[in-house]
Amino acid sequence: MQIRLRQKSQKKWKNPTFNRALANLRLSMLQVADVFYRKFEMETIVRKPITAELKSLKVGASTTYPIEQRSSVIAVINRLRKELIRDRWDAELCDDTDNYSVIVTRKRREESECDD
Repeated sequence: MQIRLRQKSQKKWKNPTFNRALANLRLSMLQVADVFYRKFEMETIVRKPITAELKSLKVGASTTYPIEQRSSVIAVINRLRKELIRDRWDAELCDDTDNYSVIVTRKRREESECDD
């Protein structure tokens, strides 16, 4: 059994100026669509475990998280500051809005600091 596919008939307009204008319009529509999809294409967000990675950071080391995890990173940092207060654990948070990320740098808490 054979299936025959009917070809679409392509109309040729007799006016060559109209043909060029139509071709340019199609090209410009494709360019607009390409720019739109390239600009708004969502990249895959890799979620990383926060607590284990922050606990394992050495003093002066940094790690990066996606900006979507910012509130969770702040909550974990505040919790670890209280839990590891005897080890003088502290971290500094920096928002990198150009790259849509949050950079956490581990530091050592100073003796004179008091959060009370």
